[in-house]
Amino acid sequence: MKNIVKVLIAALLLVFIVSPNDVSAQEGERYEVLVVMKNGSQFRGQVLSENDEQVILVVENVGEITIKRVDIKSMQSVLVDMQVEEDPTIIPIDDYNANRYLISPSGYGLKKGQSYYENIYLAFNSFSFGLTDRFTVTVGAELYTLLLGSESPILYISPRVNFPFDEENKTGAFSAGVIYFTLPNDDFDGIGLLQGALTFGNKNNNVSFGAGFGFSSESDFDDGALMFNLSATQRLSRKLSFVTDNIALTDSGFDNGEVILSAALRIHFNKKGGALNVGLFRPVTEDWGDLIAIPFFSATVPMK
Repeated sequence: MKNIVKVLIAALLLVFIVSPNDVSAQEGERYEVLVVMKNGSQFRGQVLSENDEQVILVVENVGEITIKRVDIKSMQSVLVDMQVEEDPTIIPIDDYNANRYLISPSGYGLKKGQSYYENIYLAFNSFSFGLTDRFTVTVGAELYTLLLGSESPILYISPRVNFPFDEENKTGAFSAGVIYFTLPNDDFDGIGLLQGALTFGNKNNNVSFGAGFGFSSESDFDDGALMFNLSATQRLSRKLSFVTDNIALTDSGFDNGEVILSAALRIHFNKKGGALNVGLFRPVTEDWGDLIAIPFFSATVPMK
């Protein structure tokens, strides 16, 4: 009799612990897969198919994406409605600052719909817009000339196209464009620079080789100047990157030139692209007397 009572009590406890409501909740739970890439990016969606070489995910508002297993850092199942705490060891990709070093452009551009404001030396104010994933436009103005009594500020515009080598893994890109500065007068005469940049590496860690041809609206192209740059960025942590932007300038006959070296730290405020650049520029081919280096500072504020 005592054994029967024990069995009945155990059965009632089991029914209480695993109630019909709990069973239905478990059956109604839906799971997705969270894929963390070696380059820091993350994807979350339903697995459509997978094999030893790749995983095909269906990501909401994106569609099907193919991910190579060799580029995956980790995979885990998560509830659809579950808020996943971001791994503090994962460094987010900086889309905004990746398209420019201190001055020189990289091969990358903004994504469609992205935009940011940049201020250099408190004087140069610019806005950059990703009109498409391949086309970025920057417009800006310089304000110091107005304070000095000029009739108009220096205005500038820089359209740029970019072509990533590997859209999935972001291993490099090429960009081509022009930047044109108006002179502080009313007839919009000015100077410009045709530029190209070849970048190797992802948006956080890369090196770029660039070349440009300078021209003036009042001079023949034969009188133009040449510019070359070797630039790089290395993400040191979630909050800090090292940036170097080294530039060589010469005339078209290579008779006169100037080389400028630089080193800076980029302080990342958050994963959305806000950053402060603080560094030094050093001209090396001219005698600048007691001047060791020229301070540099700029700030980036994402708008969208």
